[in-house]
Amino acid sequence: AGNPSITASSDGTVTAIWSRFKGGEEFVNDVVQTASTAQPGPMISNVEVSGPSKVEKGRTASYTVAITNAGDSKVTGVSVIARGTGITSSRATLNRINAGATRTVNLQIQPSRTGRIDTTFRVVSTNGGSRTVSKTITVRE
Repeated sequence: AGNPSITASSDGTVTAIWSRFKGGEEFVNDVVQTASTAQPGPMISNVEVSGPSKVEKGRTASYTVAITNAGDSKVTGVSVIARGTGITSSRATLNRINAGATRTVNLQIQPSRTGRIDTTFRVVSTNGGSRTVSKTITVRE
């Protein structure tokens, strides 16, 4: 067998095709192996939080939370909660995240004290597990 021809598709499928030679002629697609990189079932695989690291006391700050489902079926009942000592808690919900998709939510928090506030952004679901991301926010007068 020669070197394989490898292709990857947007659905996470990787295909390797080997060519065999016999008497100087190539037989294409002689051996095919296919594998999928998608995880079985629904799975919250990644959570990314973007927003300011410095905020003024009493001012509202907006944070975007991106949630990825690396599974092969939809994640349902998704809730995102931001909490920390000295901030107002914030919550958002999503009905579902389709297989292989990423969805975003925006959360608003408002700090009530100055200093460094450790804030957790927790994502929970009914069937795809959970993830937590921590972000330290510096609050000034």
